[in-house]
Amino acid sequence: MALLLSNCQRKVVLNVNSAGATNADLSVSAPDSVVVRGKIFPPRDTIKTLKNFQVEFRRRTNSQAIELIIDSASRRTGRYQVYLKAGQVYQARLVYTVRNCEVETQEVFVSRNHSTQVKNFYLSYPDSTAYGGCLTGFTP
Repeated sequence: MALLLSNCQRKVVLNVNSAGATNADLSVSAPDSVVVRGKIFPPRDTIKTLKNFQVEFRRRTNSQAIELIIDSASRRTGRYQVYLKAGQVYQARLVYTVRNCEVETQEVFVSRNHSTQVKNFYLSYPDSTAYGGCLTGFTP
């Protein structure tokens, strides 16, 4: 089983053998990567970005390993930028890092036709009942 973790242009591949031992392989992003960037906005606002949210992109590779790409800077700035493989479909998860809970999941297709894609996230109903109560007490 392998788990791939990426942070912008650096990728860590963790391979776990049957005995539970792990080894890591660092590699630079492939040349067929596309820059995917965006911002995290509160409802009805396209100026102020939200902090304490993190965007995670996940896909299953041909070898059935799971590739996970996280831009941790999004927690501090409300903006993210990652390099994703062109022509692939990723599950994008928006996570509220204060409570470590998922508030939204979307499927994102990374086009081969562009070198940069923009994917913004908008919180639709940040109240105490939305997202399973994840955002109870949250104020944008």
